Amino acid sequence: MSDRTERTKPAKDAKPADAEPLEARSTQVDLEGATPLAGDEDGIEATGGEEAGASETDGTGPKDSGTIPFPETGASAKAASEDLAAEYLDRLQRLQAEFDNYRKRIQREKEAWRRQTKIGVLRELLPVLDDVNRARGHMETSKATPDGEGLMFILKKFADVLSQLGLEEMPTKPGTEFDPERHEALLNSPSDEIEEGGVVSTLEPGFIFEGEIVRPGKVLVSSGPATD
Repeated sequence: MSDRTERTKPAKDAKPADAEPLEARSTQVDLEGATPLAGDEDGIEATGGEEAGASETDGTGPKDSGTIPFPETGASAKAASEDLAAEYLDRLQRLQAEFDNYRKRIQREKEAWRRQTKIGVLRELLPVLDDVNRARGHMETSKATPDGEGLMFILKKFADVLSQLGLEEMPTKPGTEFDPERHEALLNSPSDEIEEGGVVSTLEPGFIFEGEIVRPGKVLVSSGPATD
C-alpha cells in the first residue's frame, strides 16, 4: 500500500504540461500593454528614429529648408545702423561739395566767356572810333565844317562792322502790319493810305542777332482814315 501511495501522489515539484513559465507570461503581458521593459529603451528609440527619417523622406514631416537669416538685434544692430548712416552722410557731404565746386567753376567760365565776348566786340569797333576821332581832330584844327562825305564813310564802316558781327537790321516798310513781338508803337497817327494797325513810318530801326530780336523797331502806327 505504501508503494501505491507513492506512485499516485503527485510530486511536490511537478508542473502541469500546458503551463507556461511565469517569466514568459509576464513578458507577453508587458508587450501587449505597450509597457517597455528594462533594457528595451534602445530598441524603441531606434524605431522612433526610423519613423522620423521616414517622415522626412515621404514629405509628411518637417523638412530642413536651410538657415533663415534674422536681423541683428541689440547693440550690434544699433552700431551697424549708425555706421551705415555715417557713411551715407559722408557721401552726401562729398557730393554736395563737388556740386558746389562745379557750380562755381561754371560761373567763373561763364564770366570769362562774357568778358572775352565783350572784348572781341570792342576790338572790332575800335577802328570806327579811330575814324571818328580823326574826323573830330581835323575839324578842330582846320575850323572846318563837318565833311558830309567823310561822315557817311564812317557810318558805313560802322554798319559794316556790326554786320560782320552778325547784327542785322529789321526792315519795316510803310504798310507792314504791326507785330507786337517785332515792333514797339510810340505814336498813333491817322492815315488815308495805311490801314488801321499798319506801320506808317519807322522812328528807330530794330535789329536781330542770329534770329533773336536785340531791339524791336520803334514805329508810328496808323489809326485809320482821318474823320472830320
